[in-house]
Amino acid sequence: MAVSGAVGSVPGYYREVFVSMCPSGSSGREGSSSRVPREIWLKCATTASLPQTTLNQIWTLCDSGEIGSLNRDGLYKSLALLAIAQQGKAVDKSSLSTLDTSEMPVPVLGPTSELADISLSLIKGEGAVKLLLSYDDIKAMDDVSVTLIPEKKGMVFKHVEYLVESKELQSSVRRRYRDFEAFYDILIVVYPYRLVPKMPPKKLMSTAAAFIEQRRRALKRFLTLVVRHPVLSEDEAVKFFLTAGGNEVGARIKDRFKSALEEYNTHPQAETAEELVSEETRIKFERVQEQISLMHKLVSSMLSVAHNMESRSLAFGSDMKTFASNMMTLSSDSVLMSSWTSGSDDKWTHLQRDCHSLSGMFNTLSETAHSQGVRETSGFTESVNLFLDLISSYQDLCDRRDRTVHRKHQKALAKVHTLVNYKERREALGKQISEKDDGRIIKYPTPSIPTER
Repeated sequence: MAVSGAVGSVPGYYREVFVSMCPSGSSGREGSSSRVPREIWLKCATTASLPQTTLNQIWTLCDSGEIGSLNRDGLYKSLALLAIAQQGKAVDKSSLSTLDTSEMPVPVLGPTSELADISLSLIKGEGAVKLLLSYDDIKAMDDVSVTLIPEKKGMVFKHVEYLVESKELQSSVRRRYRDFEAFYDILIVVYPYRLVPKMPPKKLMSTAAAFIEQRRRALKRFLTLVVRHPVLSEDEAVKFFLTAGGNEVGARIKDRFKSALEEYNTHPQAETAEELVSEETRIKFERVQEQISLMHKLVSSMLSVAHNMESRSLAFGSDMKTFASNMMTLSSDSVLMSSWTSGSDDKWTHLQRDCHSLSGMFNTLSETAHSQGVRETSGFTESVNLFLDLISSYQDLCDRRDRTVHRKHQKALAKVHTLVNYKERREALGKQISEKDDGRIIKYPTPSIPTER
């Protein structure tokens, strides 16, 4: 049962604890992502050195909706009750009503930095079903850039290098496409059942500027999804790829992490994986696949529209630039200024001045349209591309699940069904027939199962 509304003013420490237990709470918005789940609260509350029964009692009093998480007010009530319990007072429905209008009591907990570490470890670890991170929290994890380094001639062929920079790690390294490939191979081996973004396709012997630019953007999106993944971003292979200097990074990363184990083999949930796979899970998974497929179709359509908008803006800018150039030519044409072509009339002089003014206007339109096209390319279109890459990664994850987890699971079930059917047939055919013969019970073996001699 919930306690009554708390009285007294709220200490600043309460706010600090809320932000520590719930990182998305720093945005000030209430919602499903700005609640403190039970497991995080209990883990942080143990730093108060109170009996577990007392902690459970406080949780019951504050979780008014019994939904397994606390909003801001619920957390503040729990902090006041923790302080009351530490004072040796009883904790019940009337505990808060005994407080006066002064500042509410402050419990003795661990440092807020420690509470934040506890919260983040529970969010990132243990395979939490609910991420509890807002979009702003994810964007703040890291920001990477991938820029093209001027072509460098090799012995036979030219190769393209990229400058990869990480804001979080404050690193700047050179990478080739094959380094990205080796990096991806490590991720997909270690994390086959997590969202690993897909690599852009490799095109041999292509040095076309448009293709190279397209691939550069795709590689940036690939790294963006990796460094903003709550689990992948903490992997040592990711940090090595973003910070290791020198050449042949692809070969080095393969050699260094060749013995890395698949996450599932060491994950604590692996022991109970069989309990998580049920008929209900299968049905939900199929529905999710349908939703992802629909989203992919819709976002692909949006991307097509975005490309059209981008093309129209750039084409309009090019047309306006042509107009401006032609107007400038007319305004400076000395042939048309001769008396033979214009007579003694000075109207053409005025028209040329007007053409000069129109040339400046068309130039302005051209620059504006070009800037708009660039913004659409690097802004809206890239955002849609990133979202589409994310959905494609989900599809790829589902495909890996069908090829591996689902297939293995079906084989295991088939083996179980085979054993069950065999035992049933054995019991049916080998039903022991008992006959009494001089007080002895004679058991006839099953004809289809040979007996030992």
